[in-house]
Amino acid sequence: QLLRQADSKVDWRYRIARWMLRVADEFMLKRDTALIALNYFDRMVMAQKEPLRRDQFQVAAITCLFVASKLFQKRHLKASAVSDFC
Repeated sequence: QLLRQADSKVDWRYRIARWMLRVADEFMLKRDTALIALNYFDRMVMAQKEPLRRDQFQVAAITCLFVASKLFQKRHLKASAVSDFC
């Protein structure tokens, strides 16, 4: 049971990482920005006391990418554009 939960988390992290990189490419962001966002995401997930639901994973990933783009990009992501990409 525990191993299956760990595999599930690894699978979701892989999917989130791929999604962030696709969004970065689509919106012509630096890939470093997506990797910074992934770092934010990892830290947030590790700080959670309870496992995240699927919809929470998606919201957290969007938020991390949005924040990273605001901090590290000259051309920022627009929230409406990112939500359309989901």
